[in-house]
Amino acid sequence: MTSLTVIVTLFGLFACYLAYVSRLRASAKLLILPTFMISVVVGYMYFLEEIGKPASIPLPEEAAYVAHRITNEDTIIVWLMTEEGERLYVIPYTRETAKELEEAREGSQEGKSQSITAEEGQNGEQSIKSDGEIIGFEYRNITK
Repeated sequence: MTSLTVIVTLFGLFACYLAYVSRLRASAKLLILPTFMISVVVGYMYFLEEIGKPASIPLPEEAAYVAHRITNEDTIIVWLMTEEGERLYVIPYTRETAKELEEAREGSQEGKSQSITAEEGQNGEQSIKSDGEIIGFEYRNITK
């Protein structure tokens, strides 16, 4: 996030420099900096709003189950951990998926690490299987 802020700031300073040395009218030069500042603030607010939302992308083939929550009986939010890191996913609600995830929840409450396997169906739908096996993902403690 810090590198993104630095890049945007340098780009803005460069744009202001180009506007200053250009042969534009003074009124056009005065509009460049406020326009840039407003676009940066709006972009930053949008980024902060979207950063914590679950991804509506296909599930990874294999992941470690962390938690899930059923929302309004039409979607399920699943928290999975892969080799790349942790992520929230949104998947459509089905009874079979809810049952598999509930079995994974019960297994994790018993202290067993749960593995989730997603398989592609005929219509592009994914099915989930919880096998309760420990898979080799190392949990990183981020509260150092």
